[in-house]
Amino acid sequence: MKIREIIRDDKGSAIIEFVVLGLLAQCLILTFGLGALQLQRQQLSVTLASRQAVRLMTQDVGAGGRLDSLSQDLESSFGLSEGTLTLTVRPENPEAGQMVSVTATIDATHATSTMRMPR
Repeated sequence: MKIREIIRDDKGSAIIEFVVLGLLAQCLILTFGLGALQLQRQQLSVTLASRQAVRLMTQDVGAGGRLDSLSQDLESSFGLSEGTLTLTVRPENPEAGQMVSVTATIDATHATSTMRMPR
């Protein structure tokens, strides 16, 4: 058989097309799926981080200095790289009975939790 005859012959081409297009489709689905999962992971991480940080603030008035260690602990437990989680407290030195809010941020994803300081 000549090369031109082999190229013109359609035997087996459906299987090759199915495999090639199937692999391409799977790669595209995997790529977009991993991006969506990463975004979901960030959203879950900032929500849990803000809740834990505001609970820490309401349990101990002087806990503002411990937020850095809490941030590092949360980064390691969520599998984040160091320095990606930012915790912002407003007001920085809350008084008894005052509302305190903590905003957790990873890249463009953020969540805020608010609680009242005990009297």
